Amino acid sequence: MLIVMKPQASEADVRRVCEKIASMGFRAHPMPGAQRTAVGITGNPGPLEPEEFEILPGVAEAIRVSKPFKLVSREVKPEDSLIHIGPPNAGVTVGGKELALIAGPCAIENRPQARAAVAVGADGLIVEVHPDPDHAVSDGYQSLFPQQFEALVEQASAIAGVLGRTITPAASRK
Repeated sequence: MLIVMKPQASEADVRRVCEKIASMGFRAHPMPGAQRTAVGITGNPGPLEPEEFEILPGVAEAIRVSKPFKLVSREVKPEDSLIHIGPPNAGVTVGGKELALIAGPCAIENRPQARAAVAVGADGLIVEVHPDPDHAVSDGYQSLFPQQFEALVEQASAIAGVLGRTITPAASRK
């Protein structure tokens, strides 16, 4: 269930709704938004009666949500999630209207594939680096030696430059 608060609802109103949910043995997930707060409920084995919440001060409406993954649904959080990866004023923001392409070791198994991913506009590469890949605890066969990684970064930087892009410096490379 999703409890939508009125725009003028106070923090005490939201707290009261959360306490009511907890008293029923369920978990409250308050989600403050730009205009109003919504409170998601998880842990309920079946539908709840909207009226139990709509009588509380500050509640605009209670909406039954029977879809799976309700905490990531647009009913719970209508705004896009934006996650910034990299240092401030650099890196890439994932989410919103643009699709971010992230290429990882499960998709990229060699350096030519990594260079191709950059050439087609990938916004990230996940590269495993190990000083001794033969003795890595896992995935050693697809790990690069640090020197190989540095060479790959140089090659990817050159390709990115042709596309008018740059590679974000990584603190761990220095």
